[in-house]
This record gives sequence, structure tokens and C-alpha cells, in this order.
Amino acid sequence: MRLILLTLMVLTCGSTLSAVEFPLSGTTLAGTKLEIDPVKRGRPLVLVFWASWCGVCVREMPALRRFHREVGERLDLVSCTIDTEVDAARASAARNQLGYPVILDGDLAIGGKFAVDATPTMILFAADGKELARGRSLGQLTEALTRLGITKP
Repeated sequence: MRLILLTLMVLTCGSTLSAVEFPLSGTTLAGTKLEIDPVKRGRPLVLVFWASWCGVCVREMPALRRFHREVGERLDLVSCTIDTEVDAARASAARNQLGYPVILDGDLAIGGKFAVDATPTMILFAADGKELARGRSLGQLTEALTRLGITKP
């Protein structure tokens, strides 16, 4: 199932994308609608795509939790789980004590817009909505986060 999902992600994403228009919205694990819009909020955004069955994703969660605790007042952190099994996503989010919003994106409605082809994928956006950096870990976003004044060198 996982291989099929990742294959579908690659096939549906394509290699070229036009700029993504904000706002985007999705349904959270709690069943509420959440609008994602760094422009409207006037804050940078880190968007994280993950899955409960992804070992690398789970290993990155403590760092994301600390990051959110340390800089959450200066930027928005939103995660999108590509899990198609909602109970698995809920259990993983609870077990890892994610204190930031988690959107269900099993159909890749959001991930497809950003050509997400693997998990984890983390994307940093400036407050104007422009993509600044992309990586598989927070460490790969460090330089751009420092330039924004979010983290210290």
C-alpha cells in the first residue's frame, strides 16, 4: 500500500509546477477546517509532509516538537499526513505529542500542489508566500530560517 501511494504521488505531481496560490485548506485530525495562508497571517510557514509508517518522519518528530516550542510564536508550523488510515495518523500524532496542527492529506490535495514525492518533506515559505527552502529534515532549512531571523546561526 505504501509503495502504491508513493508511486501515485510521483505520477500525479509532475516535474514542473506553477506557483501555488494561498490560501489552501484542509481538514485536521480533530475534524476542523484549517486555512493555510502565510500571506494573510503575515508569518513564515513551515509545512511538513509525513506518514505514520515513515520511520524517518517519526524520528524527526521530536526535533519538530522542540522547534515548534522554541519558535512557534514567530512562524506557523503545519503538518500534513499522507496517511490514508486516519486512525494510524491520529495514533502517531498522539504518541509523538504533536502540538501543532495536523491536516489529513491522504488524497494529496495539498501535497500534490507542492510536488511532494517522498516523506518527510519540509517546505519553508516566507510571509509573502514564496518558497524559500525545501528538505527532508529541519537541518536542511536552517540556513533559510537563520536568514529570516527565526533561528540563530
